[in-house]
Amino acid sequence: QDIHDPVLQKIWSGQIDMLAARAMLGSDGAHIVEAEDRRWIFVYRRLSSYGETPWIVGRYFPFDQVETEVNRIRVSVIVGGISLILSLLVAWRLGTLIRRPLLAIGNAASRLRNLDFDTPPLERTRLRELDDAAQAINAANAALRWFGNYVPRKLVNRLVREGEDAINTSKERDVTVMFTDLVGFTAMSEQWSAKETADILNEHFALVTACIESSGGIVDKFIGDAVMAVWGAIKRDEDHATHACRAVDAICKALAADNARHMMLGKPILRMRIGLHSGPVVIGNIGAPGRINYTVVGDTVNTAQRLEHLGHDHQLEG
Repeated sequence: QDIHDPVLQKIWSGQIDMLAARAMLGSDGAHIVEAEDRRWIFVYRRLSSYGETPWIVGRYFPFDQVETEVNRIRVSVIVGGISLILSLLVAWRLGTLIRRPLLAIGNAASRLRNLDFDTPPLERTRLRELDDAAQAINAANAALRWFGNYVPRKLVNRLVREGEDAINTSKERDVTVMFTDLVGFTAMSEQWSAKETADILNEHFALVTACIESSGGIVDKFIGDAVMAVWGAIKRDEDHATHACRAVDAICKALAADNARHMMLGKPILRMRIGLHSGPVVIGNIGAPGRINYTVVGDTVNTAQRLEHLGHDHQLEG
């Protein structure tokens, strides 16, 4: 009562525990009192090292100050929470935008590795780096699609799986070699336009190639209107001769059906010779640097070609 401070005079009246203030300020005690028509908060500490009677040291200030700070902290927490939620939403949306083209690029790259070029081009994206990568994949797919028209995909897949040693190493193996030839095609083609000649050849080669590949063979090369095919060259095949004979039978049936269709459409009838022979060959890269073919050479190949030439009296006709 001797202290002329109306607020301090009421320090121990109407105590209200302020755990939040105590935790926030690290004090030993805190409470609120009513004085001078205002609310005041007292924060203090007990000091026991300065005598037998503990000292209480502290201060008081209007509760409005604390309330303002608390409200400011509350607003900061709310704003921070909203900002965090918005950041998470933006991150989720951005992740979705990135994930979709990344998955598409990854799938396209896997298809290219397997020489699967018959896929739609990747869509454009607003992310420049991903868009550049997608366009590069599209360009590579277009280029390799042309490449796949000139090189047997089964052969390239096999070489990729076996690694560089398979490309650089020649080997000897028993295989079956086929040569086919269209009879009198050169004379007939003189009556057609260039487009008609190319269309007829492409249609014929598609028919023969389908029969060869369905029986496990590969087309080694096209020579004019002739086809050279091999069984057992890419991977060892103990029944290569049987599979080649099945291909011959399939070609005969397909050619007969195709010629029947040609007769109905008024198109020319095609006749062909086939030479088939089995035996040892050398398999490997044959050619000059920068221009090589993974092919087979040897007497077996020459014999198959001679048998095809000797087939003038046994031409296949539908």
